[in-house]
Amino acid sequence: MQEAHADDGPEREQLRVGPARAATLIRTETFPAVPGQHCRDCTFVSICPAKGAGSVTVQ
Repeated sequence: MQEAHADDGPEREQLRVGPARAATLIRTETFPAVPGQHCRDCTFVSICPAKGAGSVTVQ
């Protein structure tokens, strides 16, 4: 069993910042490309700016 993090510890800051950043990205509909192992199964690889496979058209 893991002990609870201190209320003012650096771990708490990470726990606050991570979800807040995710919420901001979702609200602004900003979805940055993050290359990784998951790319091999991605259906958007043909237009992915991170993979250099194509360009993205903004409408």
